[in-house]
Amino acid sequence: MKIGIGTVQFGLSYGVSNTQGQTSISEVKKILQCAKQHNISILDTAATYGASEAVLGKTVNDEDYLSDGDYFKIVTKTPKANLDITFDKNAEIFESTFFNSLQKLQRDSVYGLLVHNADDLLSNQGDKLFQVMQDLQGQGLVKKIGISVYKQEQIEKIIERFAIDLIQLPINVFDQRLLQTGCLHKLKQKNIEVHARSVFLQGLLLMQPQYLADYFMPFKQHIADYINCLQAANLSLLEGALGFVMGINAIDCIVCGINNCAQLEAIISAAQPIPNDFFAKFAITNETLINPAVWKL
Repeated sequence: MKIGIGTVQFGLSYGVSNTQGQTSISEVKKILQCAKQHNISILDTAATYGASEAVLGKTVNDEDYLSDGDYFKIVTKTPKANLDITFDKNAEIFESTFFNSLQKLQRDSVYGLLVHNADDLLSNQGDKLFQVMQDLQGQGLVKKIGISVYKQEQIEKIIERFAIDLIQLPINVFDQRLLQTGCLHKLKQKNIEVHARSVFLQGLLLMQPQYLADYFMPFKQHIADYINCLQAANLSLLEGALGFVMGINAIDCIVCGINNCAQLEAIISAAQPIPNDFFAKFAITNETLINPAVWKL
């Protein structure tokens, strides 16, 4: 199935609409059982996601409830490079963090390793840092290497310089920039596996206008118009948010942050493609709405 599981909530209390806090171990087990039953195999994590990697290590490999721990494809990420120190020191941190991740995950290898801060590859240490990842791949410790990005400018510069296999990028009903510019099509022409994140915009796309924080008030009418359009089409907020990304053929996996098994079951039921032209008028380029990194809540 095209859905993947974002596991940041397994290790932290995360998300503007998350009222449940960190997911319990018992609930993580239920989520993974449900995922396997529905052919969901991608698990996205990172060393910076609190206890997420350790939780996955305890649960993915638990033979008491999961018959095949190797079924899941785990994607993790590098730490942010400190460009004020030497490459040798950064390389040491990259490698030690990666091997620490393997230890926490209780794995000999992972499916994917992404540079968490794409600008690290665009720095004067970028070529050497990418070589570290290629070396790990050459040792059979990683199947696919790539980046997590926020901006199209990063994508364009990086794919010109580096032969990446995998990219994670933000896209949702309000943030359609990578679709409209043809960037997604270009990635697929290069046979790069594309994982979409922020498809719910940290839960904003699943919230009714009356529950929005004051910060979002300038966009309240835009959000209300979108919700009214969905209601007219007899679509739920979840069906709308998922339907948009499900309808994009260039996307290989949709990474959804999951708090509990009921959420995953709802996502599975709602994940049906909807033609992109249905959502075209709701695209917006104002970063104060579509970039959670600048939100002031």
